[in-house]
Amino acid sequence: MSPSTSGFRVAAGEIPNHGLHRDLTADTALRRDLARRLDLRGVDALSARVDLRPAPGNLIAVTGTLRAQVVQTCVVTLEPLPASVEVSFERYFTEDPQDLPVEEEILADEMDPPDPVVDGVIDLADLLAEEISLNLDPFPRRPGTSLDEAAGDLLDRAPAAPENPFAALSALKDKRT
Repeated sequence: MSPSTSGFRVAAGEIPNHGLHRDLTADTALRRDLARRLDLRGVDALSARVDLRPAPGNLIAVTGTLRAQVVQTCVVTLEPLPASVEVSFERYFTEDPQDLPVEEEILADEMDPPDPVVDGVIDLADLLAEEISLNLDPFPRRPGTSLDEAAGDLLDRAPAAPENPFAALSALKDKRT
């Protein structure tokens, strides 16, 4: 466990019946790690308010809000593109492997299955990384750019088509006849 993620890890067995609250702010090392994991140019800021409490059915409810300032890459121009994520979340965890579904179909109106508690710990950094990735535009585009314009620029800059390698043979054939 690195010092930058120690506050983001909660021992499931130490959550009191009345719950536990955490105000989290990611340091530079954690933001750099998240940027690498999420294939972002950068994570400039990340903070979260998280509440953990026991829930019915031997579950642990994790609710909260996160705010992040990230830098994505425009899929058209490949330029840096700042983006903001502000989202509320509600997730459930279980320490009992029996509570985890085994390849069953999940209907849209049903609650997501609980996530597993790994080695007795709920890793809030992983949870926040998942929430950020779920709420980012998968194909970010700078406002005012169009794919047609970008493709036209690329075609204008493309080198001329190389000469046909068989053109020289054709010329030799023409000389012989």
